[in-house]
Amino acid sequence: MSGFDSYDGFREQHFRNELLPGRHPGKPYPRAFRNRAAAMRAEGATAEAVSAANGVHVDTVHRWNGGTVRGDLAQRRAEVLAHLAAGTSVRETARKAGCTPRSVMRWRDEVRAS
Repeated sequence: MSGFDSYDGFREQHFRNELLPGRHPGKPYPRAFRNRAAAMRAEGATAEAVSAANGVHVDTVHRWNGGTVRGDLAQRRAEVLAHLAAGTSVRETARKAGCTPRSVMRWRDEVRAS
């Protein structure tokens, strides 16, 4: 049997990714997704709204937006900055917070730059 009734691998794959037309598994999102997300963010839409409208995971939208720090990472960053403000060394702060000294230095430099 051939034609529309036969198994069509492409059609099956496309059906599974119905929310993400034009995106293939394991490949990055097309530039149009990122451009649409950037335009919506510029208009003031939240990351959750952009995620729902484009069918893109909310963490991906945050990453495209410049890697906004969220959740547990935000708590760890606040803990690190509190240790640094108390005068603890970078290495000791990293040990106490359970992260790498490189992360501590990056967050310290971000605060100094802002």
